[in-house]
Amino acid sequence: MKKKKEDLPFVTVLMAVYNGERWLAESITSILNQTFNNFEFIIINDGSIDSSSQILNHFANEDPRIRIFNKENSGLADSLNYGLAEARGEWVARIDADDICNSQRLQKQIEYIRSDADLVLVGAGLVIIDKNGLKSEAYHYPDKHDSIMRRLYKGLPFFAHSSAFFKLNVVQELGGYRTQFKRSQDQDLWLRLGQVGKISCARDPLVLIRKHDEQISNDDSGQQQSIYSHMAMTSYYLRLIDQIDPLESDMEEEHKTFYDFINQRLKDSDFFDNKKNLDRLKKDISSELSKFAKYRLIAKNLFFKPVFIYRYMKFRFFGSSLPREFADKWKKNSDRSDD
Repeated sequence: MKKKKEDLPFVTVLMAVYNGERWLAESITSILNQTFNNFEFIIINDGSIDSSSQILNHFANEDPRIRIFNKENSGLADSLNYGLAEARGEWVARIDADDICNSQRLQKQIEYIRSDADLVLVGAGLVIIDKNGLKSEAYHYPDKHDSIMRRLYKGLPFFAHSSAFFKLNVVQELGGYRTQFKRSQDQDLWLRLGQVGKISCARDPLVLIRKHDEQISNDDSGQQQSIYSHMAMTSYYLRLIDQIDPLESDMEEEHKTFYDFINQRLKDSDFFDNKKNLDRLKKDISSELSKFAKYRLIAKNLFFKPVFIYRYMKFRFFGSSLPREFADKWKKNSDRSDD
């Protein structure tokens, strides 16, 4: 028997977990303690081989709002799409298995969407925590649609995936997360959402984002993250100039060609070398205990590496111009191949 609309949860909280035993219980508990409680909690167990299954089953037996789905490992994007297909809420709140929600997170984001019927996505500010849960920096993001979109298509920092609160039917109409993305799945989806609806962000830090060495974004010094992020941005610019988005193709060879194109363009522009230098500088600065030592190190780099520092400051304030250049180059290559 089909449930009436009033019997369905208003929100689906969606988590995908792969070997997340270390912080899983803490993350689940933060959802179950929400002040807003008209939600279902879908958790996709993406082929975990640690004790995640036992932890999930324990919580599911304790709270009927939790729905567990076990599947073979296929990655984050595919697992989230699996959950979206099972979701019954009008809105979806994302959370990762190592992050934590403020107890008022859902309530405050619902207040946002009820204040503006055009919203399709709402993020939130965040606080960084370490592997032991110790808090450090807090980050706040713009709440205006145009400012958020600029951050997304310029490669500037934007709200965390674990803070996302989006309208289910709109995401489903867009086809959900694109499984070609092994990283930056959220950036790609937000850029596509921002072209069909309005995005906003709660200024309050409603999530605690855990930084630790086991995160997949730390693989290969973040090189894969950079490639997929630039794929998302270049894909966005191609849509802006009415070009065929290669990632909409059903042919995997087309996706690989696009990936290789972005990878080579980044190498040609010395992006990876600059990123390594920047990461090294950030690490050196953070290791200094006094402000004077930090400033002295920055001044030293300004004197000996002025071009590098200029590039960093330019990106820090204006973002990357590379994706637009890549889109123009892809278009020219496509035009030549059509002749």
